[in-house]
Amino acid sequence: MQEPIKTTKAIPFFEVYVCLISAYISAVLFMSDIFAKDSEVYASMARLMPQMAWGGIAFAIALTMALGLLLNCRWIRVFGLVTATFLYVFLSPNIFLDFPTMSSGFYLITPIMSLLSIFYVRFSEL
Repeated sequence: MQEPIKTTKAIPFFEVYVCLISAYISAVLFMSDIFAKDSEVYASMARLMPQMAWGGIAFAIALTMALGLLLNCRWIRVFGLVTATFLYVFLSPNIFLDFPTMSSGFYLITPIMSLLSIFYVRFSEL
């Protein structure tokens, strides 16, 4: 009799990364007055919404992604990645205001990888 093939469960490293970076961004926005800095990026963000609103959006994304991972619920994981993709795509044009910066690559790569991770969730098992 043949033994069943052992499978290993996937570790969604990029989902965890986006969750943690969103939590970090929300913490920075909630606990500092970063919009007061002389930066075109923060000035353009402040014209759209107050700093606390941006922090709330980042926190909601981090919370959604964490719940999706903890509950192993695919539709919550996908929803978290979709909202993260929209947030980081929306923020990505801001890098051209102060280009080049250390965060330029982050704002270009994160939305692309978030979008690609949506398709990975379909085939991954936690």
